[in-house]
Amino acid sequence: MVLFAAILTGCTGNLQSSFVSANMANIAVQPTDARIVQLNCSECYWWADQDNHLNIAGKGIQKSIIHSRYDQEFYISFTVDEPSQGVGKNYQLSANTTRGFLKSGGSLYRFRGTYGILGIENQKSCRLTGAYRTHISLNMAQIFGGWSTPVSFLIFGTLTAVPDAQNKGKSFLKKTEEEGYERKKMTKS
Repeated sequence: MVLFAAILTGCTGNLQSSFVSANMANIAVQPTDARIVQLNCSECYWWADQDNHLNIAGKGIQKSIIHSRYDQEFYISFTVDEPSQGVGKNYQLSANTTRGFLKSGGSLYRFRGTYGILGIENQKSCRLTGAYRTHISLNMAQIFGGWSTPVSFLIFGTLTAVPDAQNKGKSFLKKTEEEGYERKKMTKS
């Protein structure tokens, strides 16, 4: 059973995200925007930083059959209080805890969380499993520079994270914090 679980989650972890528009002012009918967009990360890592904050970061790339220019890239990261010393912990998410980056069809998007919750449970082999639900503000890159007016989404999903032994997760987190999306320095709670 343990071998099957290791094969299922792999040695790099994984993360699933479902995006749902939270726009209550407008709705498109034909074609509708009343749908769920699914994005996945085939790699997901965790680590505690020098201030003992728990960091989780994931990356997923879907290759295009047309050209690499149309590959879809998805990065997401969470930075929260110290890791649980017990079975698990629920973390309240705020404007400083969640960041993301998406490249799809030649368009670039960035997002930051506004509020939500992340639940984490400690597993064998230093793995973390979790579930999250958070509201985000998503911006699209403008043709002549800058970012669009933010659009509100609810994202939710699950994750399995493995220790960041090769610092890959740290590079994913850095990607989510570029171009004005840096996190403020967190203080110990």
